[in-house]
Amino acid sequence: MRKHADVRDVLLGWSDVVKEAHWSQPMELKDDFKSASFVGPECVIFNIKGNSYRLVVLVDYEEQAVQIEWFGTHAEYSRKSFP
Repeated sequence: MRKHADVRDVLLGWSDVVKEAHWSQPMELKDDFKSASFVGPECVIFNIKGNSYRLVVLVDYEEQAVQIEWFGTHAEYSRKSFP
């Protein structure tokens, strides 16, 4: 996280919300993160720090598991393809 140290506190806040969440469906996640975008049934993209960064995760609602797939700047994200 040294590469993107300016976003550390924001990611820790995101992590705190995720640890306490009990989402059973995407719309419950959307209640917590209004700007979240869904790409496929399990892939969610979060805009972080005013859309300066993107966080791509997989969410298993049945298992209550969240797996981080990728994190980087918006510019870096634009060069990638998800899912």
